[in-house]
Amino acid sequence: MRSYFERKKVMVIGDTGYNGGWLAAFLTELGAEVEGFSKDEPRGISAACSGRWNHTVGDVADLGKLRAEISRIRPDIIYNLAAVRSPQSAQISVMEAFATNLTGNLNLMECMREYPETAAVIVNGVNIYRKSKQAYGYDEEQPLGADDVISASMGSAELAVEGVSEQYQLLTATARLADTFGPGDCRDDSVVARIIAAIECGEPVRIQSEKKAFQVQHTLCAVHGLLSLGKRLHCEGYVGAYNIGAALFEQRDLRWIVDTIIQEMGRGFVEELPCEGEATDILMSDPPLTVNPKRAFGMLRFKPAWGLQEALTRTVALHCQNTDLKSAIRGEIEQYRKLARDI
Repeated sequence: MRSYFERKKVMVIGDTGYNGGWLAAFLTELGAEVEGFSKDEPRGISAACSGRWNHTVGDVADLGKLRAEISRIRPDIIYNLAAVRSPQSAQISVMEAFATNLTGNLNLMECMREYPETAAVIVNGVNIYRKSKQAYGYDEEQPLGADDVISASMGSAELAVEGVSEQYQLLTATARLADTFGPGDCRDDSVVARIIAAIECGEPVRIQSEKKAFQVQHTLCAVHGLLSLGKRLHCEGYVGAYNIGAALFEQRDLRWIVDTIIQEMGRGFVEELPCEGEATDILMSDPPLTVNPKRAFGMLRFKPAWGLQEALTRTVALHCQNTDLKSAIRGEIEQYRKLARDI
């Protein structure tokens, strides 16, 4: 994969976000010429990687600014990770959610009509399916649905991208990304980050006693999937939707995840609370939907290099060692590449 991405011009919209920062960092290690675009100044992962790629401040909902950047860069591949994905983003207004998730992607489609040779991967969350009982997780053929503003805006964006791309024969694919974690993660909606933060503060990790399966993955496993999708899309026209998540046998209930982190950190304690009630400090009482990634594993020939146990062990070890984030980013990418067969 290095030979493919070397000297490719890749635009990462949302490079100041957590997954966007890791994706941009990995692309630079593969020799790509990365251009970041986000309405925020560099922070977190992107700040730790300062100088490794060019960053432009701009809003994907601003068609003029987006068109000017794409015209300047003339990218081979565009990754759009600017989506508001978390249902917990209660502070986001209806108009803000749809401006980023729907209008932003429509702006991108409008720009791509001028550059039909450019491929674009649109990254969404998994809470866009119509909820029903699924023994083996939601696959890409399941109907979309919504029960909040975020899922409604993501679902409408998926339909809009599909329709526009079909009519104008654009090279686009959507990636429905399951939850991620890893070094440098301090997001409020990250289950692993919240567990580690509670332990560091000496507080109990409060969870509901009901056992529910969680599908979480190391951010580098997700990035691996996005890289595979981008390559296949650009080279072989693999359009459509792809679930990017951990294998179903890697799912664990929340108590197992908490116990594993406590064991790795050597401290901390858990408090199980009854399922009744609405205590606000109960950790992730309603997990995201579980998706079936078999289409990505099969068609993209993508296989995550780290399982959940290995990913948690590595993440906690780097946290406990207070490893410099810049060094951790380079080190983890290097270690991941040693195990991944195709990168």
